[in-house]
Amino acid sequence: MSELEIIALFTPTEDHVHSVEDLLKAAVAPSRAEAGNVAYTVRRLEGTPARFAVLERWADDEAFAAHGHTPHLRRLLDHADDLLTGPPQLLRFAAGEL
Repeated sequence: MSELEIIALFTPTEDHVHSVEDLLKAAVAPSRAEAGNVAYTVRRLEGTPARFAVLERWADDEAFAAHGHTPHLRRLLDHADDLLTGPPQLLRFAAGEL
């Protein structure tokens, strides 16, 4: 099975930018420690409104699916309706370079 690459885009509401940033930062270390994680980095996109990108690489689909049930990710996703302008946008890349 080949590695899975994902970019997850999060757009916080104006009044929750710092809360979302803190939750995303807090998820980095435990996400990197998960079985099947290859890379996990959070970046803030330039410009306004504030937007965050999580650059992720996972060993396989199962590892990525398990990540969605972890407490550190659920802390954000369970409150997404209040914290975000909409659901996170997931960009899933085909395996390998062109």
